[in-house]
Amino acid sequence: MILINNPILLGRLATVPFAILEWSVVLWYAKSLSFPNFFKRLLAALVSVSLIFGVLFGQFYAYRMATHTSHVIDHFVSYVVGVESIISLILFFYLLNRVRPVRRESK
Repeated sequence: MILINNPILLGRLATVPFAILEWSVVLWYAKSLSFPNFFKRLLAALVSVSLIFGVLFGQFYAYRMATHTSHVIDHFVSYVVGVESIISLILFFYLLNRVRPVRRESK
């Protein structure tokens, strides 16, 4: 089977679930901006930023485990993971500045 004989391809495929997790966290954060409580929004922001950086390290660790190397030898993976994380952070801060919480009207 081709997948078993190609550790670079296995390493690249091992990073895909982390990418899905990272984008899910950013989209969850966009939904959490509608929380009326400031502390809930702050907690959502802290969780999102920490998970984005955690996913970054998790992707490199999964790649290293799949390829059985001590460091990332595939520059393509480094570029893709780096660009993906940068886009996630840009989207995160864009949402932070553009989306305002829903204000409830007092009666």
